[in-house]
Amino acid sequence: RRVHGGIIMVVSWRRFQFFDRAVVEEPTTENGAPNLSKVNVTCAASGTGTVYLGDGEGGIHVVNRNFESRRFVAHSLGVYALKHLRQRPFLITVGEDEAESGPVYKVWNTETLNAEQCPTLLRTGRLFTSKQATQSHVTCMSTSQDFSQLAVGFENGTIVLVRGDLLRDRHCRTKVLPADGDRAITNLFFREDLKTYLYATTPTQTFSYRLSDKAETKIVLDSEQGCERNCACLSERGELIVGTDEAVFFYGPDEKGSAFAFDGHKLILAWFRGYLIVVSAEGSRHTLIIYDLTNRFIALQSTFEDIKQVVCEFGRILVITAKAQTTVYQLIEKDTTTKIDMLFKKHLYSIAIDLAHKQQFDDVYIADIFKMYGDHLYDKGDFDTAMQQYLQTLGHVEPSYVIQKFLDAQRIHNLTTYLQTLHSRNVANKEHTTLLLNCYVKLKDMEKLEEFLKNDSREMTFDVETAISVCRQAGYRELALFLAEKHHQHQWYLKIQIEDLKEYKEAILYIKTLPFQLAEKYVMEYGKALMNELPEDSTALVMALCTSYVPIVKVGPPVSKSSIASIQPSVHSGSIASLKEASFSLSGSMDLMKSSKSKPEDFIHIFVDQSNSLKYFLEFIVREDPNSSTLIYNTLLELLLQQRQSDKNRVSDEDVMNLLKNPLAKYDADHGLMLCQMFNFTRGVLYLYEKMALFQDVLLHYMEMGDHAGVLQSCIKYEARDPNLWLQALTYFVKKQNADCEREILEVLKRIDQQNLLSPLLVLQILSGNPKITLKVVKDYISRRLQTESTKIASDLREIRRDREETERMRNEIHELKTSARVFQSMKCSACLLSLDLPAIHFLCMHSFHQRCLLETERECPKCSPEAKRVMERKANFDAQTNHHEQFFKELEGAKDGFSTVAEYFGRGIFNKPPAPPSAGRPVMDEKKQREALFGNR
Repeated sequence: RRVHGGIIMVVSWRRFQFFDRAVVEEPTTENGAPNLSKVNVTCAASGTGTVYLGDGEGGIHVVNRNFESRRFVAHSLGVYALKHLRQRPFLITVGEDEAESGPVYKVWNTETLNAEQCPTLLRTGRLFTSKQATQSHVTCMSTSQDFSQLAVGFENGTIVLVRGDLLRDRHCRTKVLPADGDRAITNLFFREDLKTYLYATTPTQTFSYRLSDKAETKIVLDSEQGCERNCACLSERGELIVGTDEAVFFYGPDEKGSAFAFDGHKLILAWFRGYLIVVSAEGSRHTLIIYDLTNRFIALQSTFEDIKQVVCEFGRILVITAKAQTTVYQLIEKDTTTKIDMLFKKHLYSIAIDLAHKQQFDDVYIADIFKMYGDHLYDKGDFDTAMQQYLQTLGHVEPSYVIQKFLDAQRIHNLTTYLQTLHSRNVANKEHTTLLLNCYVKLKDMEKLEEFLKNDSREMTFDVETAISVCRQAGYRELALFLAEKHHQHQWYLKIQIEDLKEYKEAILYIKTLPFQLAEKYVMEYGKALMNELPEDSTALVMALCTSYVPIVKVGPPVSKSSIASIQPSVHSGSIASLKEASFSLSGSMDLMKSSKSKPEDFIHIFVDQSNSLKYFLEFIVREDPNSSTLIYNTLLELLLQQRQSDKNRVSDEDVMNLLKNPLAKYDADHGLMLCQMFNFTRGVLYLYEKMALFQDVLLHYMEMGDHAGVLQSCIKYEARDPNLWLQALTYFVKKQNADCEREILEVLKRIDQQNLLSPLLVLQILSGNPKITLKVVKDYISRRLQTESTKIASDLREIRRDREETERMRNEIHELKTSARVFQSMKCSACLLSLDLPAIHFLCMHSFHQRCLLETERECPKCSPEAKRVMERKANFDAQTNHHEQFFKELEGAKDGFSTVAEYFGRGIFNKPPAPPSAGRPVMDEKKQREALFGNR
């Protein structure tokens, strides 16, 4: 098409058969109405599912959806114009009832039917009162949708405007609008927006009236162009469409609009669902063309004979012809799916897309059309346009389908465009980000790459980790570093600084700004690499994490690297003040967060090959927190022993011993002993033996070393806790046959003798193991032991003799009590010491008492009974213990002198034979008689 002078010149519009043409079968009639084929149709209208046809005799034929018709007479002399409201059941007709009275208008209710099944007449009104006005014929009519205004046009150019409620007002105002010379008014249309306009046409002019309550303002839209009757219509947007032989023109209420150069003598114009219907005369035949002005194609072109009316109702177009008889054709629009399939066959995808949009198809269906359109263009080699179609499928078509088509290096620009759109709509994944960044890299478009990654004006539409990885692999490390820092990708930032850029200082400075948990995590991960390069800075950072770490949070202007570096403490200064500076606080531009502490043992692994830093770190930790874990102390001890053994000899024995002797040190004694043995630290070994009460090991150590003095000193030092050390020492010295150990053996024998650790017989047995030991060595020991034993034997013999004498005395006394009478000569009471008088009580123990001085229940001597009870209780205990064998062996095992234990239990009778059962020939004295015999009776 071309545009010339504001007129769209239609060069070649595509033609389709989007409507099916069919002849309406002869409909049935009701109430005696003639068939439509015999009706001379003069005017037509439609609305609310009904078609109204006016004939030349004043009748109106009402046609329903089934094309069943009935007729009623609206005017006696003829019907000139019909109009039915779109949404309300009211029909207005203009015609004549009397030849002299002029045209009248009538309002009918099409829902309320009378007895004859015809619409009910609601109102009749006259258009003129003067006889002169009746000389002109009615040409057209229109009414507003609210039924408040009616306009009727006449052949003489007069327009009669009726105002008021046409349904209720008894009298409506009638006004004649100025005529346009003697030219007939051919078409009238109301446009109702915020303001009400009346469009009007004559054969030579097009104009409108702006209607208000006070005045009607005429606006000439086209002073040189008009149209004939039925050659104008209204579009859905309220535009006036005027058809001439040269073109079709569009008008707004105030101005002229666009035009389409549709040639042909126009007979009828109509509007149907966005289509413009144009009926033109071509010789003796009439051509009906349906235009889609939006998509620029012809939906139908068909030829008819003598078209009289075009009515749009029932969702279709009704064409009424009258060649020989009246024939009604219906044009039924194909469904949208069928139309789109037709367009697909002709590869007219753009029109199919417009149709789908117009019919409000879902986005998935429309995306499929775009995909087909893109495939078609791709196959034709139009890659740029194809990409534009594929872009419309985002969110509905799998991106990989499109990406695979444009992976060729020659189409990388199209692929880049597609990937950019994916990201702008937030539907990209990591793979898409990787591919887009690789496209930028291959294109070497650094500007686009930076714009994509650094653009702060829009929301982030890419996967940051993927972008960093691609930039890093492509060598754009500074850009990758920028992204990592901007989006808080700490892992990537440190990886780039440490592994790629080798900026260890920057890495440490960055870690100091992180929260405690993150700083701890990354120090554990990268601490070894940092420690190898910057041991002092790294150690200071670890020390801070384990004591009083406070991260640096930027709240103001960025902190320069130099300002941060200036606050680093000197790691090996040894002063507490310098260690406290490891909290890394900055005043003014830093905000301090709550501090936390790490476990020092978690960082030991990063000090590999950095023993000095590890030593300083561990010493700092135990100094700050003496209650540190066992692992810390064990590691520090091992480190001290290791450095003590090195050539540099930075650690002295005293340093190690100070740690071992520290009462707060929580090292593992067994582990420490193993370390001291492994590093040949004798002082530590002996100290730990003593600490662990391993006195036998101490003695064994001196024995292995051949240190006789050490053996004796150890025995003397630990004899109170383990006297058996002297026995081991004696055995040791006796076995030293090649050494002169007389002095040591004498000292050992002296100690054994003093503590009575071993019997002389066993001592002599041990000494006999060394044939070189002379009698001189054991003479003094044997003399002392013999003298001691002799003294003890004499003492034991005296005790035995005394016990025998006492036993014999008691036996004699018992015998005397049994065989002889007792003479009681006591003159005083043993209780009150007063003179004894009758009644008196005498006991066999020779004690006498007043009867009043004793209780009635006392049957034994009060003076002797306590001692007797003790003797009996002891005897009962001895008898009970004779069966306690387990207790005997337990005491025997733990006793220093086993012989004394055996002797004690022998005295208790544990080894005695059980008493023989009583026999008939031998009387047994029961316990009661024994008591009476021993302690007397009343």
